Amino acid sequence: MPNTPGPGGYALAWLASVLIFGGGLVVASRPTRADLDAVLIVVLVATLVVSIPFAVVGVLVVHVLCAPVEAQWFHVLVAGLVGYAATVVAASLSGDPDWFGIGPWLAATTALARAAVIPLVHRRRAAATAVAA
Repeated sequence: MPNTPGPGGYALAWLASVLIFGGGLVVASRPTRADLDAVLIVVLVATLVVSIPFAVVGVLVVHVLCAPVEAQWFHVLVAGLVGYAATVVAASLSGDPDWFGIGPWLAATTALARAAVIPLVHRRRAAATAVAA
């Protein structure tokens, strides 16, 4: 019985986290109405590019830790913890403690994004049950 959203679901969760996180950065930057489009594009593209290595590692870690676990709340919790761990790694590698400031926001966005794909898990389970029947 599948307990994960599958590769497409993980990709969708990553994209959702980019949109949530990047959107939050745009709101926090308080751009003027004239600058909004440019700021939105720059922040979302930068978030998308910077997040790729973290997302690849994060998805693998979440998958390995959570695949045997049926409870989806556990998957959401682990995704949030892995999101926070990414800021610890970034702060350690860069030597910039400001990364710790975005830790709670990144943890929340990764958890929300993983929660958003729970319906895909239910769909995969239903499909697996139908095939087994």
